[in-house]
Amino acid sequence: MTNINVIEAVRSYINRMIEDCGPTIKGLVMDKETASIVSMVYAQSEILQKEVFLFERIDIPGQKSLKHLSAICFLRPTEENIQSLTFIENYPQFKKLSGTVSKHVTIVSELSRLVGLYHLLEVSETEQHLVCQGDHNEVVQKIKRLIKDDKIRDLDILRLLSLYALRYEQHASNELNTLKHDAQKHRRFSEKYTQYLQAIVEYGGLKFRQADLFNTQTPMAITRQFIRGLRGVDNVYAQHVPLIKDLIEQLLRGKLKDTSYPNVNAKDQVNQQNLLQQGQINKPSEIIVYVVGGVTYEESYHIQMMNKQSARILLGGSYIHNFSTFIDEVLNGVSSSLSSASNELLSSRRR
Repeated sequence: MTNINVIEAVRSYINRMIEDCGPTIKGLVMDKETASIVSMVYAQSEILQKEVFLFERIDIPGQKSLKHLSAICFLRPTEENIQSLTFIENYPQFKKLSGTVSKHVTIVSELSRLVGLYHLLEVSETEQHLVCQGDHNEVVQKIKRLIKDDKIRDLDILRLLSLYALRYEQHASNELNTLKHDAQKHRRFSEKYTQYLQAIVEYGGLKFRQADLFNTQTPMAITRQFIRGLRGVDNVYAQHVPLIKDLIEQLLRGKLKDTSYPNVNAKDQVNQQNLLQQGQINKPSEIIVYVVGGVTYEESYHIQMMNKQSARILLGGSYIHNFSTFIDEVLNGVSSSLSSASNELLSSRRR
């Protein structure tokens, strides 16, 4: 449902730079702006795990020369920064890659600008808290505060309200109507946005979804979510794990329920049962996942990470969604369902 995760996008760019440097001890050279970008998406402990053991600011004089370390230069393409890189003339490879580095820095700088302009960190933190933690009163207060923040886009408020509608659909103190009223008062949502808020529960509410989307319906799911909370998270803006990742992990462990996800080959089911009785797990060597209705960038990212850990998974779907396209999907889906139901009702009356 969400837009491409800006935090994960920035992390991916930084990861790529670190990986390109190879498996060696290295230092990270930054300027004032890029240092703030790195600190926004990475804790220092995370960077250390990637063999980055030195952090230097190019705009602070008096730094020691450590020629034995490889350097990752994450800098804006400014004249001052280029002049500070006194070693550039001695490293033709650096010159060769400088154009690519400049593109990366430009993109990351623009992402950082958008994060600040639209207060996306506050929005993302509330989203993550809403779907992963679940303190209802705290979530309501955060959403009310964000609704009144003029810097935050209507689209982001709409996404928060739709997540709230799904997460707390049957909560005893559900305040969706109050939040919708506040949003209309301060935001004046378009008719399309209003229709979407009415349609989202009909599209993906508890009656219409099969899986435990928020890990709140079974004791095992609640326990798993609780354990994740105890472990803590490295980044509060990237706590959410999409359902598709949990399902694939269950499949790899041989614990995916046949009642919910039946196997079309009865013989394979018998073999799987025999292996389980013997304490063995028949792990699939290749997994193809196709999502009717579309997939998200977040799901694609997690599948990519799983593929890096020796899994072989192919993800496909009828569409790659951001939130804007998902709104259209919901409205089209609900209107089609209503039209079909209306036609069936008319047909039954004629009979």
